[in-house]
Amino acid sequence: MSEHRGEAEYLLGSQLLQMIFAKLEQDAVERSIAAKPSDDETRRTCTQEVRAIRAVQRQLRVLAEDQTKAKPRPVV
Repeated sequence: MSEHRGEAEYLLGSQLLQMIFAKLEQDAVERSIAAKPSDDETRRTCTQEVRAIRAVQRQLRVLAEDQTKAKPRPVV
């Protein structure tokens, strides 16, 4: 996995990628808030999207910080 450290650091430093992550997360949160009170499925889907985005960001940080201790984390 150590061969991916530089790539992870590059991605974390990418303003474009960070902007995309932020926009995707913001959109999911807004869709969840705007969902009808009875629309549990939309809120559930939006929550899963936010969790997936954060999991990708977390895994990139793990890869960039310490290659010897990096372990795959489940996406929930």
